[in-house]
Amino acid sequence: MLNMAAPSKLVSHVNKLISVSNLSCKTYSSTSAYRINKILSEASLRGKHISVKGWVKAIREMKGTTFIDLDDGSGSEKLQIVLNTERANKDVSCGCCLEASGLLELGQGQGRPVELKAEEVNIIGICDSQGSYPFKPRKRYSTDYTRQFLHLRQRTNSFSALLRLRNAATREMHDFYQKLGFIQVHTPILTTNDCEGAGDVFHVLPAKQQGHQHLHESEHEQSKEAEERNRQVDEEAFFGKSTYLTVSGQLHLEALASGMARVYTFNPAFRAENSQGRRHLAEFYMLDAEFAFVSSLDDVMQNVEDLVKTTTRNLLEKNQEDFDFYMKRIASKGHEVSLCVAYKNIWNPVFTYPLH
Repeated sequence: MLNMAAPSKLVSHVNKLISVSNLSCKTYSSTSAYRINKILSEASLRGKHISVKGWVKAIREMKGTTFIDLDDGSGSEKLQIVLNTERANKDVSCGCCLEASGLLELGQGQGRPVELKAEEVNIIGICDSQGSYPFKPRKRYSTDYTRQFLHLRQRTNSFSALLRLRNAATREMHDFYQKLGFIQVHTPILTTNDCEGAGDVFHVLPAKQQGHQHLHESEHEQSKEAEERNRQVDEEAFFGKSTYLTVSGQLHLEALASGMARVYTFNPAFRAENSQGRRHLAEFYMLDAEFAFVSSLDDVMQNVEDLVKTTTRNLLEKNQEDFDFYMKRIASKGHEVSLCVAYKNIWNPVFTYPLH
């Protein structure tokens, strides 16, 4: 007999495939709220009703009007929210999180390209600005003070600017090597090599092994032989051999370069040098690159020079506001002048790196 149900099932299946193929991919938007850096930079948004979310940096009242400086971490500039004081929520305070909706208009104050005439302001999270909240509006804080509040330091202008600059520098370094055809790889964080003794290493042991009573011997009964046996027990407790936090991905890259020609990694590195100086870090991110078929040491030196030049130049040109803020508020006196002189005299020439 002819199965009449089969054609209908086939048609239904085909229709489902067609509907799936016609699905459009939407850009992520949190309830249509715009980022502040986009609001300030895009002229097409002026005269439109928009929503924005962020944290209150400062509040002031003047002749029945309340002005709120809103920040969402997207840039160094704040968006001014303007609303009638009678309609303002009394719980709005410095540090609280809110959503504001209204008409975006040209700014009336000096240095403000636009401002939002708020029609609705909803509090997302309150803040005890008069009590436990550590940062007051329009006040500068030292780095030592800010470090006491690690979970809130991104609310300060200086630390948020630093994070954006670090993000930009990381992106530029990735772009530099990607454009040269390098492949990014992720080398192990836990490793059995110490990278040819490149630095003092952190020894990795399971937490449950570190606190156990070694061989059931008391501290007074342990001999040198027992200590040596205990050390071997610890080293073989989990990995079967001594294991460390990586000090560099160099050795892994050297092996990979013999088959992939151009590779790089941008991974955490750890050094167990017991120093409290500013030039010694226990944990940091390190960029390592290896490439095969090098004809001379000049090729390697030119690669490093062009990396520094390209990253620094693009960092200065694309992130001027954050860079200016950082130089004025944080950098050592005179550092900005010396950096700008070096930029004009050294970093403008066209690069001649041979890789294509």
